[in-house]
Amino acid sequence: MREFGMKRALLLAAIAYSSASIADCGNITKQLFGVDVGGPRLYRERLPQGLSLFPQRVETLNSGIDGIVGKSRMVDIKQAQVYWHQERVTMVMAHVQFATPEERDAALNSYAALSGKEPVRNERTGSIGFKCGDGLTVTLGKSQQVWSKEKTVPMVMVLVEHPQLKADMFSQASQSKETTNQELLAAAEKGDARAQMILGKQLLGKGDREGGRKWLRRSAEAGNVDAQFDLGKSLGIFEDPESWTWFEKAALQGDMETLSYVYMVTQTRMCEQAGARAQELLQRVSRASNLDEKFRSAAQARSQAYTRSRANCNRER
Repeated sequence: MREFGMKRALLLAAIAYSSASIADCGNITKQLFGVDVGGPRLYRERLPQGLSLFPQRVETLNSGIDGIVGKSRMVDIKQAQVYWHQERVTMVMAHVQFATPEERDAALNSYAALSGKEPVRNERTGSIGFKCGDGLTVTLGKSQQVWSKEKTVPMVMVLVEHPQLKADMFSQASQSKETTNQELLAAAEKGDARAQMILGKQLLGKGDREGGRKWLRRSAEAGNVDAQFDLGKSLGIFEDPESWTWFEKAALQGDMETLSYVYMVTQTRMCEQAGARAQELLQRVSRASNLDEKFRSAAQARSQAYTRSRANCNRER
């Protein structure tokens, strides 16, 4: 562990030394994540050795559906988010993990040095913030992730943003909202299951239960697992028997959110019919040969936990 920390410190020191003369806030994300804030959407294939962020990237739209709202997106790099607008990066926010608080504190100073500019420090919070001539602003701060009383992961929060591009992104998103909704409805009417799911959730959020369920049902019938789960919840798991139909369809597609929700029902209603119904579904999922072993094992573990808990029902009576 000591050797690993030394390698990390040497890496950060080398980066800081090579770029100390460059007054460039964007150099922080360029060196650490291969992301040029204000520049085009070009990312490194791998992060520098020693940084606890993973290179798996999943690009998702902030709103709308693919092909409709494609001007502003977010790319996930595990605990990092890169926002871009019209092919230019507007903001990067990330949390970098460290083995010890001492490593975390050393890295905080090293990251600040990457800009080549003297930062402004907040002694109360320990955060660092500054602006650069490239139009970017930076906030660096201490953070942590608490896993348990015994395990806390020290982190550095990195936020680098281009205020003008960010303002343009939000302004355009606001102006195009009405057009986007019209295009979303048109796509849903043409049979786009994802558009139907998004539209259904929007309508439910506005209090239109009939309209929301109508679009969720059309998407669910087309096999969209998110719509199946949301439709089941909207129907009321303790009110409408149809809800179980959709929970079962979603669970048998390997949807972990549905599995967790059903297990929650077994815990909150374990002595009632709903708990028994959830138990039946967990058992069915655990035997489904089309699902991978890990998912089936998770269902079986939850089923066994319910069985143990339910033993208390007769005693309570």
